[in-house]
Amino acid sequence: PSDCVTARVCLSGQCQTRPVPDGYACGTASPCQARGRCASGACVQPPATELTEAWHLALGADSSFQGVSDEAGNLYLVECDHRRNLMYPCELISLTPSGTQRFSRHVEVFPRPSAASIRQLWSEGRLILVGHDGTVGAYSDADGSLLWFRRADEPQKVLQELAADGRGQLLLVSSIRYLATTTGPPGGGSREPEWRLETLSARTGALLRHKALSDSGVGGV
Repeated sequence: PSDCVTARVCLSGQCQTRPVPDGYACGTASPCQARGRCASGACVQPPATELTEAWHLALGADSSFQGVSDEAGNLYLVECDHRRNLMYPCELISLTPSGTQRFSRHVEVFPRPSAASIRQLWSEGRLILVGHDGTVGAYSDADGSLLWFRRADEPQKVLQELAADGRGQLLLVSSIRYLATTTGPPGGGSREPEWRLETLSARTGALLRHKALSDSGVGGV
């Protein structure tokens, strides 16, 4: 450890304590403040400044940017406009780090959604979109083309959590609430929701495994 008074340094294979000369870099840099320089035993940093806007984009009323980006820093968002297409109103939009639009592609997987109801993440060169019912679509991060999709397999399924594990796998936690039937619980009414963890391949959409979760208090994946 070191400050602007003394520093521990290695010289000729030995750790020694030496005085810190004026002008030595000190302090922690941040987007709002540069590192300082040592002067007379004290760290003198320039004053913090406000962040300056590099660019901005005015979004439509039904738009959702969830902070998703790829390894190159390109950004992704979903914008829906029911005046454009009543059944499939949403567009997948990608921007460069400097705010230039790369592409805008029609999303024809999620019928009559709102932008906020579509969860987003990036994995394995794909922008993954998941609807409220667990329908999953994977789109190329190069041009927005649809690579694969999986329809929800349960009409009462509700997506609760979505994550990627960094090994090319998608993790989805869903709850399934079954309505009362003749084979339902005594006294009628709906059963307690079942919780399910599904693992999909991000590259192909194949279901790799699934299991029931015993506790409805799932806090995240």
